[in-house]
Amino acid sequence: MPVHYLKYCLFYWLFLGIPSLVLAQETVVIPDSLAKLPVYNGGRFHDVARQLHILRDKSQQLTYPQIKQFSSKFIANNTHQQPLEHFESCWAKITLQSPITQDYFLYFPSSFDIDVYVEYPKGKVVFKKTGYHLHPSQKDVKNYRKHFVRVQLNAQRATTLYIHYKMGYRSFFNAEVLLSLHPAKVYETSGYVLNIVKLHEVFIYIWVVLMVYNGLLFLIIKERLYLIYTFYIFTWLGFSDTSFHVLSLYFTKAYLVPVWIIFVFLYCSSFVVFLQHYLKVKEHLPRFARINRLLLVFFCWVLFYGLIDFLLTYQWVPVSAFTKTLYTYVIDICFVFILISTLIPLLFFLQAVIIYRKGYKPASWYIAGSFILLFSVSGYYIINYIFKFNNNELFVNNVFRVGQQIGFTLEMMIFSIGIGYRYNSTQKAKQELLQNQNQLLEEQVSLHTQQLTKANYEITRQRDHLKQKNKDIMDSINYARYIQQAFLPQKTAIQALLPESFIFFKPKEVVSGDFYWFAKINRRAQLVRNKMYQGADYQRSKIQYDNSKVVIVAADCTGHGVAGALMSMVGNDALNKIVLDRGIVEADKILNLLNFNILQLIYNQEARSGVGMDVSLAVIDQTAKTIEFAGALSSLVVIQNGELRSIKGDIFPVGGIGGVARRFSKHVVDVSVPTTLYLFSDGFRDQFGGEAGKKFSTKRFYKLLHSIHTEPMPRQEAILKDTIQQWMGGHDQLDDMLVMGIRVV
Repeated sequence: MPVHYLKYCLFYWLFLGIPSLVLAQETVVIPDSLAKLPVYNGGRFHDVARQLHILRDKSQQLTYPQIKQFSSKFIANNTHQQPLEHFESCWAKITLQSPITQDYFLYFPSSFDIDVYVEYPKGKVVFKKTGYHLHPSQKDVKNYRKHFVRVQLNAQRATTLYIHYKMGYRSFFNAEVLLSLHPAKVYETSGYVLNIVKLHEVFIYIWVVLMVYNGLLFLIIKERLYLIYTFYIFTWLGFSDTSFHVLSLYFTKAYLVPVWIIFVFLYCSSFVVFLQHYLKVKEHLPRFARINRLLLVFFCWVLFYGLIDFLLTYQWVPVSAFTKTLYTYVIDICFVFILISTLIPLLFFLQAVIIYRKGYKPASWYIAGSFILLFSVSGYYIINYIFKFNNNELFVNNVFRVGQQIGFTLEMMIFSIGIGYRYNSTQKAKQELLQNQNQLLEEQVSLHTQQLTKANYEITRQRDHLKQKNKDIMDSINYARYIQQAFLPQKTAIQALLPESFIFFKPKEVVSGDFYWFAKINRRAQLVRNKMYQGADYQRSKIQYDNSKVVIVAADCTGHGVAGALMSMVGNDALNKIVLDRGIVEADKILNLLNFNILQLIYNQEARSGVGMDVSLAVIDQTAKTIEFAGALSSLVVIQNGELRSIKGDIFPVGGIGGVARRFSKHVVDVSVPTTLYLFSDGFRDQFGGEAGKKFSTKRFYKLLHSIHTEPMPRQEAILKDTIQQWMGGHDQLDDMLVMGIRVV
């Protein structure tokens, strides 16, 4: 064998073979001081992260059997300089030797899922696991919130461990491979650890009691600020590390984190709302109030991060180079927002100081509580997050965590006292204001008593005067009703002459503007008329007796109530003169003379124009079997042989603004066959009602008359009454109603 070849082999063995052999056989010996530690008092776990040798696995495909083939490729742990990337697994190897036989807790970062393969002599391999996505019941060590794996090390015997660090999207912290250990029995029996756990539970109980207490105060005194503060404490329960650590004993951390993110947003928002209401910022510092409202929008970054984390971490969005880059940018942006958020409590503290200096005393309680909270919480989070303090079970770390819990508890108590002080101050101010108002009211009452007494006397006098006036008016109206009833024909008199007839008369008020009139021309009446108008020497042989005609009138005067009633009296008197005194029995002539009399009255008395009436006038000639009809803005309904006809009158009223030159038309109807006549005013047709609140209408009225014309006359009147009553429902009566029905046989 050539010499140079031997030299080459020697060189290769010295520089490459020996380091690999040394690396493969390197053993971490646990110090006696740690192995024989009598008690655990919160000190740091023994850190062996730098003694790890790692093999990065970006593909996340390597398995434990395959790792044995790559032993030479393990390198010293450098993840503190080059943290793991997104979805990059890492295999770590370490050989441990304990001076005594006992169990050790291996403590891993909380952001990883960990698989541990423990190689014992004679080829025995024990598999253990813990991690972020495992339920507490699936972890190797179940009674602690931290990620522990229990490993038994035999005295003076080296034990090799292969550890698989599995990570999805890289979280905020702990993106490096860490490992520390501590004797298990000492930790499990440590009174310090037990006291820390109990202390966490005590704080939670205190917070729950304070939340319930403030909630009950809200229910009792209805002060909204207590409700806001109750919700604020509730959000702190969901936000605090204490609650998170306790819940992590029972639930998977991967599921708790999204809920925790929501509570972070709710806590920040509720704190701003509490500040606004407690300090009355809108009243004292309007500009700061607007800034505080903007902060509510700013805190939405927490929800935005939570949404991105949820979509990417749980792979609702497929993993890609873009999503990895996006998540990195999101984390960097969130770091900036966290730094800004740590300064916001200082802004709140400044507002409280300014408001206190303006004289608002309840702000002092907020200053005291927030100062304690700022000191405790800021110290804890600055140490843990800003400076990335090691999350091992350190005494200093626990001191700050307990200090944070004490600080928030004191803050809650102080705020509760402050709310009570604010409420009492408000009630006291209200009481003083009420007393001042009562005193002022007493003075005003005393001052106004005499004026009120005098005014009451005057009101009483005027009331009595108005009462008497009202009585006089009602007496006059009632008397007018008696007068109107006196000049209206008796229904019994009409029915005695025309048995087959009815009159439906429904005034809107006490007295009516509608009236009906009836007359029968007899011999005595004609003699009186001839003597008065023809002279006493009139030859009796020339007197014509006409005792077979009946005049029926249905009239609707302008207006209703008292005004219409007065007009009806005028019309009634004029008809008496025309028909009874002068013996005029032609329908058109009667209306012409009635129109003349009304216009003469208007001109003589300078009455206002438009005073008049609508008239339906029928003259029944029982001998000739005919009916003469004349109408002023009115119609006559005639039903013969089941056929309904409407005979329209003239299109102008009696009286009104027209002149005396107008003449009314006469219509003659043959009634040699059984005939039913209807005279009426417009009150029935124009009445509002029904489901749609519309008028009854002429069409519906004629249809009703046609449907009942064969019924007996009393029955027809009853049907009309019931129909209009049902139609009106809850509507008021619009006008006077008059319907006259006559059956000529």
